[in-house]
Amino acid sequence: MLCALLISGAAAAAPAEARDRPSIEAFEAERAEGRVAVSWTVAVGLTDDALERIHSGIPVTLRHRVELVVRRAVPLWRARILSRAVIEVTARFDALTRQYDLERRTRFDDSPDGPTSSLDVHRTDSEAEMLAWMTRVEHLPRLTVPDDVPPGRLRVRVESWLGRRYVWYMLPWSITASAESRVGPE
Repeated sequence: MLCALLISGAAAAAPAEARDRPSIEAFEAERAEGRVAVSWTVAVGLTDDALERIHSGIPVTLRHRVELVVRRAVPLWRARILSRAVIEVTARFDALTRQYDLERRTRFDDSPDGPTSSLDVHRTDSEAEMLAWMTRVEHLPRLTVPDDVPPGRLRVRVESWLGRRYVWYMLPWSITASAESRVGPE
């Protein structure tokens, strides 16, 4: 009887843990005019610890990496990276003005002149707007597709690094979410 209760309790806890894991949702990759625009949302992107740190005035940074890759013909070879963008999103809460200071730094590594970057700054008093700013990327446009890419092998990878947790207060464990999608022809 006790064993059956323990097993049913573990089975009930498993779906709750799966819902608490971050995941990539609404992942879209659109190809037009030799470029790929990527959009996605990270569900369960900020943990309660991260929100608590933000509200106590400590800046919290999330890092998103997008790669445009071509799969190789041989399955064991690594994919060739054509283009890469890294997005760092930071939120700070100002307790005096009760507003969130938001920054988004985007770095593109596909330029022939070297890496290029851009900075967007925003200020809001809405927590929902801050959460959307931190966990949603819409139409990241600058992923360039070379002309020699074989059809059917072009893919987009997204990985979001959302912080760390510690196992037994000693061992760091990264919280990440990732997804990959095939990009169709223009």
